[in-house]
Amino acid sequence: TFTPISVTLYDFLLIVTAAGTVKQIGKSKYKVLSASKGKYAVALVGYTDKKATKITIPAAVTINKKSYKVTEIGVNVCKGFKKLKQVTISKNVTTIGKNAFFNCKKLKKVTIQTQKLKKVGKNAFKNTAKKCKVTVPKKKAAAYKKMLKKAGIK
Repeated sequence: TFTPISVTLYDFLLIVTAAGTVKQIGKSKYKVLSASKGKYAVALVGYTDKKATKITIPAAVTINKKSYKVTEIGVNVCKGFKKLKQVTISKNVTTIGKNAFFNCKKLKKVTIQTQKLKKVGKNAFKNTAKKCKVTVPKKKAAAYKKMLKKAGIK
């Protein structure tokens, strides 16, 4: 005998989160970049608390019981956040989008934990505090210095 079962689109979405899907976790919005076996990655594409003073971009987030590495910080994510003073970028981030922290005039401390950073977008850190202190992994100091200078760190 054949017993038909009913599966709704909602049930399917709980199992597989397709690339391109945007999910909000707390105050952060993440876009799924890849969701294939062994390669689960998301980009931080929004942050809803424009009055935040401290933001930590995590190494990974859990969506539908799967762990997704946070590999990108999107374009304009924290652009113009007037009260932002401190940002920590965790170990899996490879890309920081253009204007990500543009015009965050009080941003004076940036901690970059990743050793995988390949690209920092144009003006990502332009118009931040004049004495913005950036901490990076020792092994990557020379390579990151050049990238960050182009992105607006003085």
